[in-house]
Amino acid sequence: MELLEIVKIRSKDYGIFSVGLDVHGIKIPLGSLTLVGGPNFSGVTILLRSLSGQTNSEPEAIEFSVTWTNGSSRRPFKPSRDAVYLGPDPVSFFSGLTDTIMEEVDLNFSSSEIDRSNIVDKWLKVAGLQSLGDRHPFELSGGQAAALALACGFALGRPVICVDGLLSHLDCDLRQRASEALRSYATLDAVVLVGERQVDALFDLTDYVILLRSGQANDIFSTPGVFVSDAAKMLGVQPSATRLAMSMSEGECNSDFPTTKEQFIDWFKHSSLH
Repeated sequence: MELLEIVKIRSKDYGIFSVGLDVHGIKIPLGSLTLVGGPNFSGVTILLRSLSGQTNSEPEAIEFSVTWTNGSSRRPFKPSRDAVYLGPDPVSFFSGLTDTIMEEVDLNFSSSEIDRSNIVDKWLKVAGLQSLGDRHPFELSGGQAAALALACGFALGRPVICVDGLLSHLDCDLRQRASEALRSYATLDAVVLVGERQVDALFDLTDYVILLRSGQANDIFSTPGVFVSDAAKMLGVQPSATRLAMSMSEGECNSDFPTTKEQFIDWFKHSSLH
């Protein structure tokens, strides 16, 4: 099984508005959808932007060691080639070089090992963008722009997609459909990382959760039952022995962790806001 391994990502702490990041020892299997959560200033956005090569810090500010791992073999991970960042401002993702929605989508198709044309076509139809194909990308509403940014992200065909707040522009129904599209994309031997507050639509489709606290995380755990990690211990969370799923690392457990979908969603929201 091939994994995306975060050996180490570390950055300087510039104060309350730019937390220092210290994430290491996390292995994420291809074909998985992972939620990345944490309170404000926990480092979720910094982590997703770092993985996508979108950081603005000076080179010496970040230690970056991420690889593709398969057994004992490794191959380089290059953010600008392997990942795409879809942030909370969808318009910033548009090229400014096209006159229509369909031209913008077509511009993002490039050579890739991932055959994503079916997902792109289906998403354009579900999001209602096919009927708006001749409209200029900068004439769209917030929700339409977010849907187009997601379509362009799919079209790029990168093995890693980092979604950070983009789905908040969508209504409840379309957010559910977007979550399903992201799940479908992950099955094409890709890794999908989602930093979102509204996790209801994503929960049933999520394989793993990474929690950050003050920029730190060194474990990944499965949903809905998880192993104890240092990040979880910081939140005072203990998982249930009856709900343990496959995990990338070993841990201890007791019976205090939520065992239903609703309880887990409430717990995740709480851990992301405090």
